[in-house]
Amino acid sequence: MSEIATTTTLYMPGRGCDIDADGQFTLSPSSLARVNTAAEYFKAHRLLFEKEAGLIVCSGGWSGISSNMAVPPEEYREGRLMHEALYNAGVPDQYIAEEILSSSTLESCIECDKAGFFKNIDSEHPLGIVAQQAHMPRIRYFSKKIFNLPYSLLRPIRVVGEEGLAMELSEDLFFLGTLAIFLNARSISDFRRREAILKSVTQRLRLHPAKLYTTHETNERPQSVALIHENKG
Repeated sequence: MSEIATTTTLYMPGRGCDIDADGQFTLSPSSLARVNTAAEYFKAHRLLFEKEAGLIVCSGGWSGISSNMAVPPEEYREGRLMHEALYNAGVPDQYIAEEILSSSTLESCIECDKAGFFKNIDSEHPLGIVAQQAHMPRIRYFSKKIFNLPYSLLRPIRVVGEEGLAMELSEDLFFLGTLAIFLNARSISDFRRREAILKSVTQRLRLHPAKLYTTHETNERPQSVALIHENKG
């Protein structure tokens, strides 16, 4: 079997943010590690990105699945912060897109699908998923379901330096719950209904699959679409 083609389309979901005493948001170490991995991958394959007009999608609004956290301002959402960090790491803006509406891994996939980011994926152009090993199974599961892609086209780009044991155990339990609750789910509305069940269970068990925001009052879910920044250069 021939080696799978080098991907120039990357999907990078967020992994939470930290908030200091003054309410300033910064990417969590896990999110920043994903950015650094994506930036290094781009630099290693820059010529191919230029040839194929590659794209790195920074996806994430806020962590909502295991808490009733509020909607933060757009400039503090995971996709925006990762976009800025990726640009500052040397990736030109024309190769970066962002999705900032989602509050879970499932919603990240739904919003990216609605934006049409991954319509070019095939055997010659697999989708690269940038994440730590602990989170990877859940991302690939929802990517397969929502993007309608086989696992063979979902290429893991694993982030160096795994997360702590407590996070890994939470993710293992969370993924088992995902497999059970989303079994035979078909429509988007069915996925969302079942995620509401998973959210309720997660809150009761106090499981935290990602670092959560904590300091904003509840607001309505924003209605804007996924954004692609204009070239800053």
